[in-house]
Formats: sequence, structure tokens, C-alpha cells
Amino acid sequence: MELVAPAAEPYSLAQPFAGDPFMVSSPTRARIANAIEVRVGRLIEYVRQGRVYDAIGEFYASDVELGQSALAPMFGLETPEGRSWGLANPDAEWRNFWVRGVGVNGDTSFVECSLDFATAAGDFFSMHQVAVAQWRDGKIVKECLIPTRLAVPQA
Repeated sequence: MELVAPAAEPYSLAQPFAGDPFMVSSPTRARIANAIEVRVGRLIEYVRQGRVYDAIGEFYASDVELGQSALAPMFGLETPEGRSWGLANPDAEWRNFWVRGVGVNGDTSFVECSLDFATAAGDFFSMHQVAVAQWRDGKIVKECLIPTRLAVPQA
């Protein structure tokens, strides 16, 4: 007698799966993801236009938790670290910004991007990173920036 394993059911976004943080109907889940996808698109446009500091007020919750890498401690915009993060290089000139990929799953977005900028002191930097953000009510409530190539001065 030959034992045959039951056929695995294909994974589908049409139904919540065990461990799904939303455990909501697929139409609701799709609406959440679609709304976040629209917000991510608007955020990308702000950055492309060089409106990075406007984006902080528009897209980040006041109690947002921010981190610079997967292992770095998180901090909020109202902390000293958060205020300095929001004001780091306020006179930076954004030279190039490329989005390599965007993904949205539930309340989480992923943006892989490269950017080049020059500081007021004339230093030119180039970096590549993945931003992983959790959204609530149209605002980012938690974001972790994972550099895949750190900002390095360019000649």
C-alpha cells in the first residue's frame, strides 16, 4: 500500500490564514492594502519632489517608532533622537531618488530605494536601503530603515 500525502491547498489572499494579524475578510484586507498603496505612492512622490520634511508631517504619526536598522533601538519623533532625525541635513539637496521595488501586505509596506544627496557643506552621499513601515489610519506608526549600502561620501 502506497501512502499519498494530501494535496496542499495553495495559499490565497482570498481567505485569512492562521496567524493573519488582521483575521478580516479579504475585501476589507484588500481595501486596507489599497489605501496604504495609495499613501505609499504619495510618499514616494513627496521624496521625488525633495519634500522630505513635508512628508514627515503628512505621513508619519506623532508617536511613530523609528529605527535605523533591524537591531537599532526605536525612537519617536518627539524624542531628542526623533527631533534630530527630522532635522538632519535640512539643507540637503536631493539629487537622485530611484525606487527599485514597492510592496504592500496588509498594514505593512516595503520600499527598496536608492538616493543621492548633497549637504550644504558640499558633501555628496549615495545610499541604498529598504524601508519597512507599518501603517495605521493613513500614517506610518513604525518604520525601520535597513541599509543595504550605507551613505558613503562620493568624490
